Amino acid sequence: MDVAPPSTVRHGWAFPALVALLAFAAIVSAIDPAGSYPGMPEGPGLTTDEMFNAEQGVRLVQTLPELIIGRLTLSESFGDASDSPLPHFADKQRGSMGIGHHNPDHPPLGRFCLGLAHNFTRALFPPQNQPPQFVSTACARTGAAFAFAALVFFVGWFSTRWYGRTAGTAAAIALVFMPRLFGHAHLAALETFINLTYCATVFGIAHWWTGDTAPKWKMACFTGILFGLALLTKIQAILLPLPIVLWAVWHWRMRSLLPLAVWSLTGLAVFIIGWPWLWLSPVDHLVEYFGRTTGRITLYVFYFGERFADVNVPWHYPAVMFSVSVPFGLQLLGVAGLPRGWRCLKTQPREQLLLACMVFPLILFSLPGVAVYDGVRLFLVVFPLWAVFIGRGASIFLDWLRLKLSSKTAVATCTILFALQGCGLWAMHPCYLGYYNLLVGGLRGAEALGMETNYWGDGLTRELLQQTTDAVPDGSTVTFFPMPHEFVIDDLQRQSPILREHRIKLRPWYDSDKTHPRYVLLYRRRADSPGISLFDSPPASARRIAVVKRCGVPLAALFEFPE
Repeated sequence: MDVAPPSTVRHGWAFPALVALLAFAAIVSAIDPAGSYPGMPEGPGLTTDEMFNAEQGVRLVQTLPELIIGRLTLSESFGDASDSPLPHFADKQRGSMGIGHHNPDHPPLGRFCLGLAHNFTRALFPPQNQPPQFVSTACARTGAAFAFAALVFFVGWFSTRWYGRTAGTAAAIALVFMPRLFGHAHLAALETFINLTYCATVFGIAHWWTGDTAPKWKMACFTGILFGLALLTKIQAILLPLPIVLWAVWHWRMRSLLPLAVWSLTGLAVFIIGWPWLWLSPVDHLVEYFGRTTGRITLYVFYFGERFADVNVPWHYPAVMFSVSVPFGLQLLGVAGLPRGWRCLKTQPREQLLLACMVFPLILFSLPGVAVYDGVRLFLVVFPLWAVFIGRGASIFLDWLRLKLSSKTAVATCTILFALQGCGLWAMHPCYLGYYNLLVGGLRGAEALGMETNYWGDGLTRELLQQTTDAVPDGSTVTFFPMPHEFVIDDLQRQSPILREHRIKLRPWYDSDKTHPRYVLLYRRRADSPGISLFDSPPASARRIAVVKRCGVPLAALFEFPE
């Protein structure tokens, strides 16, 4: 097992902290989706579900003090609309600071953090041209930026303690250089928060559940709290128990049962205590929450030129998408950082756990009938764990170079090669979620192979909205597509000062529409129709008057048809 030198352990926080700080600064400088901060660099376009998360987060932040002081009852705070008699909280006009009733589709921790970040950012740096009582997605996005900075720090710090300073610094930078992970850190979404709590749980067990004796109950309780926080963040936390239990039983046999019981019960207690919605009807609500994935609508996936329902996606989808979603050089370093063979792996319990918690989600989402969609979003938790092996591989690679070259030349060579892995961020900014690596020829090659190019709408950038208002007369109606849910148009229109200032009205494009409207604004989610034909085989009458491209591939556009 690799052991970091004592001096590295003592000072192992500095470089990861610096990388985390720079990553945070880079993200918060580019969070504007639609004109809220026109003087700052543009961020990814408004993506699906962001406003749900921001609004619910603000509501949770408002509700909690009212609940504590007794002005609201538990049912009024966490029940449905009929349980909220106060107009401020029962108002169904989405977008005001009182956001309807509690929506239990996700646990509250990540959304609560988004709400805190929203209120803090809005107070210090209010967005332009938005009413004072308006929920701003741009403000809420700073919460994900902070969570990502914390994730970068923890990955770098633990990697430093385990494998040395080179590995820790490389692991932290590798996280930033993963465009899809970096892109999600710009969004008011829960993925970055579950990445943080999922990895904190794994790192805690990997670091403190060590030795020939089973862990003490205090350490089992501490790591159980981390597990409970993961459960309070997003459903992906339920992927943790199986690999952790199997790993612990493999190492300590019957002696593992007590710490595992303490760990799991502590996690469950934190989950129930931290989500008051469960208190209203514990059994029914637990069944409802954990069984919700079976009752959801069908989403579609575009994969190698074919359209699949989410439960019918080919088994190799997770492995392929994981392979092509991280810069190729980082993938090579990750392979170099893996234990060399089964005999070596048997002597490295920490690496066993990291690999188990990384591989299990990929296997689960490969099973027949398990829904998988939206690129790598559902198994994004595996990427930070992979960064640990990338950091370890970078350290091994540097040691090998030092055997071949002088120390300065080896460091310079390794630094240049590593820095080149960040080119994807520059090429894709700010549409990071469409990144593909050199294994498929980048985004252009992925398009030719029939892969999805803009599944979540981050291509609807501020630049495109500005081009739209420049090309379309004020007060015009623009048809929008696709429509993942009914509130997308309302969210986009209200979140965009650019559209509001020019009185642009958005309307949905329905499958029943027989003729093309005058103007059509859409992003290129290839799994959906009818609008996607405008990109792949546009009619002769269509004229593309505004477009967002990356690597020569159109991600979103505005089309005009003759009247």
